Amino acid sequence: PDGYTLMVGYSALVSNLVLQQNPGYALADFAPVSMLTISPIALAVRDSLGVNTLQEFVALAKSQPGKLSYGSYGPGSGGHFVGEQLKQAAGIHVTHLPYRGETPAIQDLLAGQIDAATITVGGATRYPGKIKPLAICSPSRFPLYPDIPTFAEAGFAAVNMPGWGGLFAPAATPKPVIEKLAHEVNRIIKLPDVAKKILELGFEPVGWPAEKVTPFLNEQLKLTASMVSSGRVKIN
Repeated sequence: PDGYTLMVGYSALVSNLVLQQNPGYALADFAPVSMLTISPIALAVRDSLGVNTLQEFVALAKSQPGKLSYGSYGPGSGGHFVGEQLKQAAGIHVTHLPYRGETPAIQDLLAGQIDAATITVGGATRYPGKIKPLAICSPSRFPLYPDIPTFAEAGFAAVNMPGWGGLFAPAATPKPVIEKLAHEVNRIIKLPDVAKKILELGFEPVGWPAEKVTPFLNEQLKLTASMVSSGRVKIN
């Protein structure tokens, strides 16, 4: 815990605490340094489905209970959680099909084998005219795609589990060291050339300080536990 050993973690750092019986760690074992990025998870549909908004998708799902399907990039993934949150919030029954990664889910969406997918905003916008993003799970609209509403704007504020990437140190790392690391890291990711590249990859550089990261992680852990205890998200 001297500031030279760091870890980049993402949403699985939180979800595994609930999904695994013996994860071998707790959030208290880590000292947040910075929330580097927020990575919006999008609900995208095949263009041939004939819906243009999230409300239209929900209406279609309600008119055909159990007939529609959505893919995610894996069981227990961020896409899985977002999909199940939407089903719960909207009161719809849509069949979840987990894939081994985003690429095969997108391929089946393009081929019309599934109706929708919960994937990264980058993946959802890669095939205009074939795949249509309806909403993103993010606190605000994504800068490169301002025409895509958030789930909250589309009327489903309860869908609130965006992807993220954070920098962590061991819990016993001295506070002055954490503060120095946070200052430099957050300065760097906001540099114009760095921020531009991060955005192009489908992530939003946020550079949150540690005091903002901890309550965010606790809230995500609470939401994760709620979805798992309800039986909506399982990994086996």
